[in-house]
Parts: sequence; C-alpha cells; structure tokens
Amino acid sequence: MRRAPLLLLAIVLVVTMFTGVVAADTRAGGTVVIEEGESVNGLSATAGTVIVEGTVNGDLRAYGGDVVVTETGNVTGIVRVYAGSVTINGTAEDTVLVYGGSVTVGESGYVDNSFGAIAGDVTLAGDFGSNVNIFAGTVNLEPTATIGGDLTYEGTLNDRGGTVEGVTQRTQELALIPPLGPLNVVFSVFMFFASPPVR
Repeated sequence: MRRAPLLLLAIVLVVTMFTGVVAADTRAGGTVVIEEGESVNGLSATAGTVIVEGTVNGDLRAYGGDVVVTETGNVTGIVRVYAGSVTINGTAEDTVLVYGGSVTVGESGYVDNSFGAIAGDVTLAGDFGSNVNIFAGTVNLEPTATIGGDLTYEGTLNDRGGTVEGVTQRTQELALIPPLGPLNVVFSVFMFFASPPVR
C-alpha cells in the first residue's frame, strides 16, 4: 500500500523534470523523425512515435507512445523520455532519465553517464559508463550488458550474466537525492538518481 503514494510521487517528479528545459527544435505530430545524417540543436518532441536516427546536439526530451534512438542515433546532452515504449540502440553522451512501460537499452546502446528508469520492465543489454538506477516490475540484465558503476534496483532482477563493475543492490528505501546540476529537479525515488558526470 505504501507504493501507491510513492509511485505517484515518482510520476510527479518525472513530469517535473520535463519543465523548464529550453529546446531549440520543437516538433509534434503522429511521427517525429530525426533522419540519419540530420542534426538538430536540441529537441523537444511530442508524438505517437519519436525516432532519432541522426544527431541531437544538446538535450532530448520526448513524450510519445514509442521513443527510439536507433544505432545511428546520437544525443550529446541529457535524455528525458516519458513513453509507453523506449528503446535506445544508439549513443547517449550524458545522463538518461526515463519513465516508460517498457524500456530497453540494446546491445548497441551506450549511455556514457548515469541511467535512471521507472518502468514496468527494463532490459539492459548495452554499455553504461556510470551508475544504473531502476524501479521496475522486472529488470533483465543481459549477458552483453556492462555497467561501469553500481546497479541499484527495486523489482525482480533476472541476472543473465551481465557485468557490473560496482555494487549490485536492491533497495526499498525512499531516497530524495539533491538536484542534478542545472536541471534543478529531483528525479529520484527508491534510489533512482542521476549521478553527476564522472568526468
């Protein structure tokens, strides 16, 4: 019963993280695509489907049914996503913060800084340069996954042989972490925090 208000708090915090972020390029529609070879200076997208095949120089924030960063996709800033399905097969050079029904970082996916997700299920198969913090019904740690920091989670962990260079720990504690640099928001619930850049 305690989880209901905490989940509500999580949703409020995630929605809050989308506010106050200025993006140079704002798009909406049934499908929003940044084509391979295309480059935009920051992107704010609201659509049924958001696909990043090209480069986002700056932050990406996306609301959608499906949000995909393909193998050729690259985001140089912070990624913030609220979607039913989120797939990252490309590169995120900074922190990734996700609220979704199903979240996957594929084998070709790379998150250079910390990764935080609140979702129904999360699959980790790519490379992570820093800490990974997850609240989900199911967390799948695939053999191809490499986490350069700690894995902190709440949910059922299916460890299929992935590499965690730091500590793997399950937590049920409510942790409100100080604001993340210029974002000035709190994303963390149940240890879902984004660590400061490691370099």
